[in-house]
Amino acid sequence: MPRRKPGPARARARPMGGVPPRRGSRSAQDPVTGGRAVARPGSVTQAPAEASVANGPLVAAEAVQKYFPLRRGLFARAAPGEYLRGVDGVSFALPRGSSLGIAGESGCGKTTLARLLLRLITPTAGRILFDGVDLSALDGPALLAFRRRAQLMVQNPYEAINPRFTMEQALAEPLVIHGIGTREDRLDRVIAALAQVNLRPADAFLDKYPHQLSGGQLQRVGLARALMVDPIFLVADEPVSMLDVSVRAGVLNLMKAIARAR
Repeated sequence: MPRRKPGPARARARPMGGVPPRRGSRSAQDPVTGGRAVARPGSVTQAPAEASVANGPLVAAEAVQKYFPLRRGLFARAAPGEYLRGVDGVSFALPRGSSLGIAGESGCGKTTLARLLLRLITPTAGRILFDGVDLSALDGPALLAFRRRAQLMVQNPYEAINPRFTMEQALAEPLVIHGIGTREDRLDRVIAALAQVNLRPADAFLDKYPHQLSGGQLQRVGLARALMVDPIFLVADEPVSMLDVSVRAGVLNLMKAIARAR
Protein backbone atom coordinates (compact mmCIF):
# COMPACT_ATOMS: atom_id res chain seq x y z
CA MET A 1 0.00 0.00 0.00
CA PRO A 2 1.24 3.52 -0.63
CA ARG A 3 2.31 5.45 2.41
CA ARG A 4 -0.14 8.25 3.17
CA LYS A 5 0.79 11.59 4.55
CA PRO A 6 -0.06 11.74 8.27
CA GLY A 7 -2.66 14.25 9.28
CA PRO A 8 -3.48 15.96 12.56
CA ALA A 9 -3.85 13.71 15.58
CA ARG A 10 -7.31 12.86 16.81
CA ALA A 11 -6.82 12.61 20.53
CA ARG A 12 -10.27 12.28 22.11
CA ALA A 13 -13.41 10.48 21.03
CA ARG A 14 -15.96 13.12 20.11
CA PRO A 15 -19.49 13.48 18.73
CA MET A 16 -20.03 13.94 15.04
CA GLY A 17 -22.92 14.35 12.64
CA GLY A 18 -23.76 12.50 9.46
CA VAL A 19 -23.79 8.82 8.61
CA PRO A 20 -20.81 6.61 9.52
CA PRO A 21 -18.86 5.14 6.60
CA ARG A 22 -19.82 1.67 5.46
CA ARG A 23 -17.73 -1.40 6.27
CA GLY A 24 -14.81 -1.61 3.89
CA SER A 25 -14.91 2.11 3.05
CA ARG A 26 -11.57 3.65 2.11
CA SER A 27 -12.65 7.21 2.85
CA ALA A 28 -10.86 7.42 6.19
CA GLN A 29 -7.79 9.63 6.24
CA ASP A 30 -5.14 10.64 8.77
CA PRO A 31 -4.13 7.44 10.61
CA VAL A 32 -4.20 7.87 14.36
CA THR A 33 -1.56 5.43 15.46
CA GLY A 34 1.11 3.18 14.01
CA GLY A 35 4.77 2.27 14.18
CA ARG A 36 7.05 -0.56 15.16
CA ALA A 37 7.95 0.20 18.76
CA VAL A 38 5.75 2.98 20.12
CA ALA A 39 2.88 4.24 18.01
CA ARG A 40 2.00 7.91 18.36
CA PRO A 41 -0.59 10.01 16.55
CA GLY A 42 0.60 11.04 13.12
CA SER A 43 2.75 8.05 12.13
CA VAL A 44 1.89 4.91 10.19
CA THR A 45 3.58 1.69 9.13
CA GLN A 46 1.82 -0.43 6.53
CA ALA A 47 2.63 -3.69 4.83
CA PRO A 48 2.90 -3.82 1.03
CA ALA A 49 -0.26 -5.20 -0.57
CA GLU A 50 1.65 -7.85 -2.49
CA ALA A 51 3.18 -9.43 0.63
CA SER A 52 2.28 -13.09 1.01
CA VAL A 53 0.56 -14.41 4.12
CA ALA A 54 3.68 -16.32 5.18
CA ASN A 55 5.97 -13.30 4.86
CA GLY A 56 3.43 -10.61 5.66
CA PRO A 57 2.60 -9.09 9.04
CA LEU A 58 0.83 -11.12 11.69
CA VAL A 59 -1.68 -8.31 12.26
CA ALA A 60 -2.56 -5.47 9.90
CA ALA A 61 -5.11 -2.72 10.46
CA GLU A 62 -6.30 -0.86 7.37
CA ALA A 63 -8.05 2.49 7.92
CA VAL A 64 -10.03 1.06 10.83
CA GLN A 65 -12.91 3.11 12.20
CA LYS A 66 -15.35 2.43 15.02
CA TYR A 67 -18.26 4.80 15.58
CA PHE A 68 -20.85 4.45 18.33
CA PRO A 69 -24.39 5.90 18.02
CA LEU A 70 -25.15 8.61 20.58
CA ARG A 71 -28.10 8.26 22.93
CA ARG A 72 -30.10 11.10 24.42
CA GLY A 73 -30.84 9.30 27.68
CA LEU A 74 -30.83 5.94 29.43
CA PHE A 75 -33.96 4.69 27.63
CA ALA A 76 -33.81 6.93 24.58
CA ARG A 77 -33.06 5.69 21.11
CA ALA A 78 -29.87 6.62 19.33
CA ALA A 79 -29.89 10.18 18.06
CA PRO A 80 -30.30 10.02 14.27
CA GLY A 81 -27.15 10.93 12.40
CA GLU A 82 -25.00 11.49 15.51
CA TYR A 83 -22.10 9.23 16.42
CA LEU A 84 -19.14 9.07 18.77
CA ARG A 85 -15.79 8.45 17.11
CA GLY A 86 -14.11 5.75 19.19
CA VAL A 87 -11.42 4.92 16.63
CA ASP A 88 -10.93 6.96 13.47
CA GLY A 89 -8.67 5.83 10.64
CA VAL A 90 -6.11 3.59 12.38
CA SER A 91 -3.60 1.80 10.15
CA PHE A 92 -0.53 -0.20 11.13
CA ALA A 93 1.28 -3.46 10.45
CA LEU A 94 2.68 -5.70 13.18
CA PRO A 95 5.47 -8.01 11.96
CA ARG A 96 5.68 -11.50 13.39
CA GLY A 97 7.74 -11.79 16.56
CA SER A 98 7.61 -8.06 17.30
CA SER A 99 5.86 -5.74 19.74
CA LEU A 100 3.84 -2.58 19.19
CA GLY A 101 2.96 0.04 21.79
CA ILE A 102 -0.02 2.36 21.38
CA ALA A 103 0.51 5.64 23.24
CA GLY A 104 -2.22 8.19 23.86
CA GLU A 105 -4.13 10.10 26.48
CA SER A 106 -7.17 8.74 28.28
CA GLY A 107 -10.20 8.51 26.00
CA CYS A 108 -8.31 8.40 22.71
CA GLY A 109 -9.54 4.90 21.83
CA LYS A 110 -6.79 2.52 22.96
CA THR A 111 -9.14 0.04 24.64
CA THR A 112 -11.59 0.23 21.74
CA LEU A 113 -8.74 -0.61 19.38
CA ALA A 114 -7.74 -3.54 21.61
CA ARG A 115 -11.30 -4.89 21.45
CA LEU A 116 -11.30 -4.52 17.67
CA LEU A 117 -8.00 -6.40 17.35
CA LEU A 118 -9.47 -9.32 19.29
CA ARG A 119 -12.77 -9.31 17.33
CA LEU A 120 -14.74 -8.54 20.50
CA ILE A 121 -16.36 -5.82 18.40
CA THR A 122 -16.30 -5.25 14.63
CA PRO A 123 -15.20 -2.11 12.77
CA THR A 124 -17.63 0.41 11.35
CA ALA A 125 -15.24 0.76 8.40
CA GLY A 126 -11.86 -0.56 7.36
CA ARG A 127 -10.62 -4.02 8.21
CA ILE A 128 -8.24 -5.95 10.46
CA LEU A 129 -6.26 -8.85 9.02
CA PHE A 130 -4.87 -11.61 11.21
CA ASP A 131 -2.49 -13.91 9.37
CA GLY A 132 -3.96 -12.56 6.15
CA VAL A 133 -7.60 -13.25 7.10
CA ASP A 134 -10.20 -10.53 7.68
CA LEU A 135 -11.38 -10.93 11.28
CA SER A 136 -14.89 -9.76 10.41
CA ALA A 137 -15.32 -12.85 8.23
CA LEU A 138 -14.69 -15.30 11.09
CA ASP A 139 -17.47 -17.16 12.85
CA GLY A 140 -18.14 -20.54 14.46
CA PRO A 141 -15.11 -22.88 14.65
CA ALA A 142 -12.88 -20.40 12.80
CA LEU A 143 -13.59 -17.70 15.39
CA LEU A 144 -12.95 -20.14 18.25
CA ALA A 145 -9.64 -21.10 16.64
CA PHE A 146 -8.70 -17.41 16.45
CA ARG A 147 -9.57 -17.00 20.14
CA ARG A 148 -6.96 -19.62 20.95
CA ARG A 149 -4.29 -17.80 18.94
CA ALA A 150 -5.04 -14.31 20.30
CA GLN A 151 -5.46 -13.51 23.99
CA LEU A 152 -6.06 -10.47 26.20
CA MET A 153 -4.39 -9.22 29.38
CA VAL A 154 -6.72 -6.65 30.92
CA GLN A 155 -6.06 -3.51 32.92
CA ASN A 156 -7.73 -4.40 36.23
CA PRO A 157 -6.57 -7.77 37.59
CA TYR A 158 -9.43 -7.90 40.10
CA GLU A 159 -11.98 -7.80 37.28
CA ALA A 160 -10.10 -10.31 35.15
CA ILE A 161 -10.52 -13.33 37.43
CA ASN A 162 -13.83 -14.78 38.61
CA PRO A 163 -13.89 -14.08 42.39
CA ARG A 164 -15.42 -17.52 42.98
CA PHE A 165 -12.59 -19.32 41.20
CA THR A 166 -9.45 -20.60 42.83
CA MET A 167 -6.24 -19.92 40.93
CA GLU A 168 -6.27 -23.51 39.69
CA GLN A 169 -9.79 -23.09 38.29
CA ALA A 170 -9.04 -19.69 36.77
CA LEU A 171 -5.95 -20.92 34.94
CA ALA A 172 -7.49 -24.21 33.84
CA GLU A 173 -10.61 -22.56 32.39
CA PRO A 174 -9.06 -21.60 29.00
CA LEU A 175 -7.81 -25.17 28.61
CA VAL A 176 -11.29 -26.53 29.34
CA ILE A 177 -12.92 -24.12 26.85
CA HIS A 178 -10.57 -25.22 24.07
CA GLY A 179 -10.61 -28.90 25.03
CA ILE A 180 -6.91 -29.10 25.79
CA GLY A 181 -5.55 -32.00 27.85
CA THR A 182 -6.95 -34.25 30.55
CA ARG A 183 -7.62 -33.02 34.08
CA GLU A 184 -4.18 -34.23 35.16
CA ASP A 185 -2.53 -32.58 32.16
CA ARG A 186 -4.30 -29.31 32.92
CA LEU A 187 -3.11 -29.36 36.53
CA ASP A 188 0.47 -29.85 35.35
CA ARG A 189 0.09 -26.92 32.94
CA VAL A 190 -1.36 -24.71 35.69
CA ILE A 191 1.55 -25.46 38.03
CA ALA A 192 4.06 -24.76 35.25
CA ALA A 193 2.29 -21.49 34.39
CA LEU A 194 2.38 -20.26 37.99
CA ALA A 195 6.08 -21.03 38.18
CA GLN A 196 6.68 -19.23 34.87
CA VAL A 197 5.26 -15.98 36.28
CA ASN A 198 7.34 -16.37 39.45
CA LEU A 199 4.52 -17.39 41.79
CA ARG A 200 6.39 -20.01 43.79
CA PRO A 201 5.90 -22.48 45.26
CA ALA A 202 3.11 -22.97 42.75
CA ASP A 203 1.28 -25.47 44.94
CA ALA A 204 0.75 -22.74 47.53
CA PHE A 205 -1.32 -20.67 45.08
CA LEU A 206 -3.57 -23.37 43.63
CA ASP A 207 -6.33 -23.07 46.25
CA LYS A 208 -6.14 -19.31 46.76
CA TYR A 209 -8.94 -16.96 45.70
CA PRO A 210 -8.40 -13.55 44.04
CA HIS A 211 -9.00 -11.58 47.26
CA GLN A 212 -6.15 -13.49 48.90
CA LEU A 213 -3.56 -12.20 46.42
CA SER A 214 -1.99 -8.79 46.03
CA GLY A 215 -2.57 -6.74 42.88
CA GLY A 216 0.85 -7.61 41.53
CA GLN A 217 0.36 -11.32 42.19
CA LEU A 218 -3.07 -11.31 40.59
CA GLN A 219 -1.80 -9.51 37.49
CA ARG A 220 0.83 -12.23 37.16
CA VAL A 221 -2.00 -14.74 37.27
CA GLY A 222 -3.72 -12.73 34.54
CA LEU A 223 -0.60 -12.98 32.41
CA ALA A 224 -0.33 -16.71 33.06
CA ARG A 225 -4.01 -17.17 32.15
CA ALA A 226 -3.55 -15.29 28.86
CA LEU A 227 -0.64 -17.58 27.96
CA MET A 228 -2.29 -20.88 28.95
CA VAL A 229 -3.39 -21.76 25.40
CA ASP A 230 -0.03 -20.73 23.91
CA PRO A 231 -1.26 -17.79 21.78
CA ILE A 232 0.85 -16.14 19.11
CA PHE A 233 -0.73 -12.70 19.66
CA LEU A 234 -1.17 -11.05 23.05
CA VAL A 235 -2.98 -7.75 23.58
CA ALA A 236 -2.10 -6.11 26.91
CA ASP A 237 -4.48 -3.25 27.74
CA GLU A 238 -2.53 -0.99 30.14
CA PRO A 239 -1.49 -4.06 32.17
CA VAL A 240 0.30 -2.18 34.95
CA SER A 241 -1.69 1.04 35.27
CA MET A 242 -3.69 -0.31 38.23
CA LEU A 243 -0.60 -1.49 40.10
CA ASP A 244 1.59 0.31 42.60
CA VAL A 245 4.68 1.91 41.12
CA SER A 246 6.85 -0.44 43.17
CA VAL A 247 5.54 -3.54 41.37
CA ARG A 248 5.07 -2.19 37.84
CA ALA A 249 8.67 -2.75 36.78
CA GLY A 250 8.57 -6.33 37.99
CA VAL A 251 5.50 -7.19 35.90
CA LEU A 252 6.86 -5.43 32.80
CA ASN A 253 10.24 -7.15 33.12
CA LEU A 254 8.47 -10.48 33.51
CA MET A 255 6.48 -9.85 30.31
CA LYS A 256 9.68 -8.98 28.43
CA ALA A 257 11.45 -12.09 29.71
CA ILE A 258 8.58 -14.37 28.67
CA ALA A 259 8.41 -12.71 25.24
CA ARG A 260 12.12 -13.30 24.69
CA ALA A 261 11.80 -16.93 25.79
CA ARG A 262 8.93 -17.56 23.37
